[in-house]
Amino acid sequence: MTQHDAVLELRSPRLLDFKAFDLPDLAFAADALGWRLEIVLEDIDELPTASAASSIPQAMVMRLRHGRGRTQTQIPLRVVDSFFAGSRALQDARTGQSRTMTLSKSGEARNTMKLQLPEIAEMTDPVARFERRDDGVIFEVYDSTSSEGRKIADLLNEGVRDGSTYKTQRGATWWRLLSNRPQS
Repeated sequence: MTQHDAVLELRSPRLLDFKAFDLPDLAFAADALGWRLEIVLEDIDELPTASAASSIPQAMVMRLRHGRGRTQTQIPLRVVDSFFAGSRALQDARTGQSRTMTLSKSGEARNTMKLQLPEIAEMTDPVARFERRDDGVIFEVYDSTSSEGRKIADLLNEGVRDGSTYKTQRGATWWRLLSNRPQS
């Protein structure tokens, strides 16, 4: 269970199918605090775990959202724990510059990972491609209106149609795990 802004989020395996009204005390407490209780039901095998690192796809595409100062984006924890296998270090494929994701907390609970990407400040709709390599994770960032960005956006949209693109609860960040790096 995590709390961010005015939302109390409870994640549960889909096999425990229940609604907020099934938890009257928790729903009442959240309401009394002016929060909204949201229950997210997930498939048990929805994403690989960090312990299954060898089965983690080697590439991922992601639709990013502007954060603080339009240069920050958030990487969902379940992506960090799965695709990134908990690693916080990234390298820009074009410039070689290293970037480090930083943990954001809500009270004592992990909330999200923040990533500073100054290059997205002027982009209307930033998208990225991440690739796992023996020496770490590299990334490339594009605006979805560029030719490379359009390829990434197309992969994400294709995944929306076939169910392989995941979205954060409010749909701001999208990601799709790929078995092979997409062809340029």
